[in-house]
Amino acid sequence: MPTNIKGIDPFNPHDKSAKWEHWKIILHHYIVAENIQRVMRKRAILLHMADPELQRIVKGLPDPDETYPNTIVALDEYFHP
Repeated sequence: MPTNIKGIDPFNPHDKSAKWEHWKIILHHYIVAENIQRVMRKRAILLHMADPELQRIVKGLPDPDETYPNTIVALDEYFHP
């Protein structure tokens, strides 16, 4: 069901002004506002909202079952080793 909620700006991992923790919170608010429940859809939204460089990073991360929670944990570890 479409809503009038504005999407979020893509996260660019090379943009010094874009902080992963801040973008992750904005993504979470978007997911809650859109009432997205399924974890695979949450992951698809994350990848859709990401810029191509973040998509490349996600593709290279160890994520055996490719779920939203595992992807978030893997990105947390990537950006904060």
